[in-house]
Amino acid sequence: MIDRAHHIVANIPVGVDPKRTMVSADGSRVCVTGYDGSMSIINAVDHTVRTVGGQASTAEAISPHDNYVYLVHNQGRNCWVSVISDDGTTATVVPVHSYAGALTLSADGGRLYVASSKPGSTYQHGHGSISVIDTATFTLIEVIAMQFSPDTIIVSPDGSAVYATHYNENAISAIALASRCHTPIGLDDAPLEVAVSPDGDQLYVTNLHSVALIDTATNVAESMPIGDLPRQLHVSSDGKQAYITDFGHHCVRVWDPSTRRS
Repeated sequence: MIDRAHHIVANIPVGVDPKRTMVSADGSRVCVTGYDGSMSIINAVDHTVRTVGGQASTAEAISPHDNYVYLVHNQGRNCWVSVISDDGTTATVVPVHSYAGALTLSADGGRLYVASSKPGSTYQHGHGSISVIDTATFTLIEVIAMQFSPDTIIVSPDGSAVYATHYNENAISAIALASRCHTPIGLDDAPLEVAVSPDGDQLYVTNLHSVALIDTATNVAESMPIGDLPRQLHVSSDGKQAYITDFGHHCVRVWDPSTRRS
């Protein structure tokens, strides 16, 4: 665990081969999923850990307001989302379309968006879809068709737009949810992950060899080199800093979007 001064304050053992770390909205729990399907639930106060077994997931998200963790699974052409309670038990499952590889929640937690690719299209110039789930009833309410396979997705803070990355197209799609209008945004590099500023004015994209900053009003993208092989990215709650994992240098870079410096 790292504090606000960027110091390591604790090392907490979790399950084998940890994959993704998620923090609850109130900061009381940290959930760590493993490649083997396990999930470790950490008490952030006393650092006690409870690890539960499960089926391997391709994407994960934690609710901003309640106690649920959402995991997406694929078994052949059968794809579904598991809704996991804070004690590690499965509350329900929701079937979704095609091969599901990413998911994101709206800021209020009311909608879950699941990105899917048609079989065989993940590494080709293929189509895909985004399934929309109502988290109050855990029902699939809509499927949005996509021209290209969506690899990762994020929803704007006000819930008006969804942004999907397309690795093979060097592009991002901006989807206005009210009109279902799709706007492609070209990039200089293949996008890996996307995050949005707290005010929704900017997108931050980690690419294969660079980071892109996108103005959501104009859809203009600016690319810049940051470290070597930037990968995951998280934006601070005030939008003044972005934390970027630098795979090439085995470190986390603290980047200031206003000065473009880390």
